[in-house]
Amino acid sequence: MCTNRAETYIRGVQVSYGTYSGNGEVVDAVSLNEFAYLDQASYICKNFYIPQGDAIISILYKYNLKGITQLFITTQLGLQATFGQISSDTDD
Repeated sequence: MCTNRAETYIRGVQVSYGTYSGNGEVVDAVSLNEFAYLDQASYICKNFYIPQGDAIISILYKYNLKGITQLFITTQLGLQATFGQISSDTDD
């Protein structure tokens, strides 16, 4: 997930998957097509790792006329991650 430097807008998203090593680390990662911009030199990019046996059950987003301002991800095992910020002119 990449945001602008002020972390007020989502600039890009990419999902990757792979097999897990005995230590629970992802190996042989396969990246799916990126959505929008993932330039780490221009934006702040962060990873959200979902462990083996878990899955995303909810993705909520906030937006305004300028674009997506926040993503909130929840997994079935209760892991959560928030990217971006809510602004005063944000809608669900």
